[in-house]
Amino acid sequence: ALLSINLSNMVCHMAFSVLVSFYPQAAAARGISEVTVGWIFSTFAIASFFAAPFVRAPLRRYGRRNCYAAGLLLVSLASGAFAIAHRVQDNACYILLCLLLRALQ
Repeated sequence: ALLSINLSNMVCHMAFSVLVSFYPQAAAARGISEVTVGWIFSTFAIASFFAAPFVRAPLRRYGRRNCYAAGLLLVSLASGAFAIAHRVQDNACYILLCLLLRALQ
């Protein structure tokens, strides 16, 4: 069980690292500023900070395994949606979608 948890965490962090390698250039090609890209990336940490106090109740109610599995599913869906977010044409909608997806990740 411990090995699978560690492998899952490693894969999640690898997925986030891949995003860092191409997203700033892709955003710049759309005319999105570096400051906005910084906010998009920092949204993950901000959302984690504000969500942390509210995680305790679901952990007690549903158990750690179920919450971890639900979290992995949410991260997977948000990452998959982030991969196809480039299809949104309007930059304002694109930025809002990226902010939302990073918060969900």
